[in-house]
Amino acid sequence: MEIIWVVLKASEAREVHIRDLVHLRFDTSSPAGFEFEDEQSGDLFCYALRWENPRGLKGPFGPIRIVVIP
Repeated sequence: MEIIWVVLKASEAREVHIRDLVHLRFDTSSPAGFEFEDEQSGDLFCYALRWENPRGLKGPFGPIRIVVIP
């Protein structure tokens, strides 16, 4: 699974587009986990996922999800 993501300050809240998700991570474990610094509490974690099949073909990215970092 490919995960594209970005962390935004809550004060920077705005509409997020795929081009805004500047970090990429490939993860084979489920569920995928992220760790955040204490000072990121309250910030926005914005991400989208896409799957890759065993032949290496990638699907489109799903919808962008936004969650508040606890």
